Amino acid sequence: MVKAQETGTFDGVIEKIVFDEGELDELKIAIRNFGKGAITTKQLKQMLLRFRGRIVKDISNFLSLCVDRARESGQALVDRNFTNSNQSDLANDQLWQDIAERNELLEVIAKRISALASNAKKETPTVDESLSLEDIIKSEVERVFLAIKVNEWLDMCGYDDYKFYIKLYNKLQALYRQKFGDDGEKPKNAKNAKVEQEIMAERIAKLNFPEEATTELIQFIVIRNNATHDDRDLTSSDMEIAHNAFVRLLIYLIVSSLNAQLLAENRKDFYNYLNQYFSSKLENNSKFLEKIKKNLNSLFNNFR
Repeated sequence: MVKAQETGTFDGVIEKIVFDEGELDELKIAIRNFGKGAITTKQLKQMLLRFRGRIVKDISNFLSLCVDRARESGQALVDRNFTNSNQSDLANDQLWQDIAERNELLEVIAKRISALASNAKKETPTVDESLSLEDIIKSEVERVFLAIKVNEWLDMCGYDDYKFYIKLYNKLQALYRQKFGDDGEKPKNAKNAKVEQEIMAERIAKLNFPEEATTELIQFIVIRNNATHDDRDLTSSDMEIAHNAFVRLLIYLIVSSLNAQLLAENRKDFYNYLNQYFSSKLENNSKFLEKIKKNLNSLFNNFR
């Protein structure tokens, strides 16, 4: 039987070859840059091909080394045992057992390499060339909607003034936790309205939303704190600021999450799809539908 120690050593070597830490770090950075549109699809593919080429080369060299060592060891056993005319039958049996074990090890290696190659092929994302552009855009938008939980945002369009303010504030806190992992350190006097307002304004700034969205969201925080801590009624002007901030943030989250390369090449098609989607979802809510269409139209260079 193949020795467990030999098999374990093989697994360790293959794992180090396939999962090179330096390449993984480089790939993480490349994927982040690809999402931001800093590199193209072609550049990302070239990097993946370069990594896979290195893996194939290193595994090939390792296999060659294993085969050479097995052959040398087997030949040495044959030479050593058969040149001794007084060698017993028991020793000869041990020789052939050793050779059989090495052959079995080589067979295990071949099977493991085949399995690794098969798994890599299955895990490699492929594009279904039979899909139409419309289907590709629909799939990409649905992916983003699922990631940002778009239905929760659309539900807010039907909330009354105070519930809307509470939910929008909670959404901002959730976005901060999602990006930074927690709400950060809370000062002892965080219950003070002004301190709380300053803390939330700093968090919004750290989220790096577009300048106009950041400005409106901070205005929303000021109004929200005044209404919460001073028991002041919300005015129609207050709600207008909150609604504008909400719509601008929602559209930003959607567009910034889309595949940058695909969006750049098909801006008008994405605009048409999103416009039709929101027209259907908000057909009975003209107030928010008008704001969303206005933001989409502005963001997508006034496509008609």
